[in-house]
Amino acid sequence: MKILIQYLWITIISLIILVCAMMIPTSQDPHYELDVKMEEIREKEKVLTDTEKELKKLSDDKAWEEVDDTTTIIIPLPKPETDIRG
Repeated sequence: MKILIQYLWITIISLIILVCAMMIPTSQDPHYELDVKMEEIREKEKVLTDTEKELKKLSDDKAWEEVDDTTTIIIPLPKPETDIRG
């Protein structure tokens, strides 16, 4: 019984330490670098002319068409002697 009480105290103290550690704020926002890169991309897109925007859209569409062409969709065959609803 004594050993169970000791384990209980160790668990409680460990949880208290963990909670205190989780409450300490970090020095910098973890998404700061992503936010900076997203802002840079937005600024670059604002500078694009209409023809450049159209070319970018066409290249994105072409890239997705290539993905669609290379991706195969696998449809499982129904079990013999059963209809489509199972």
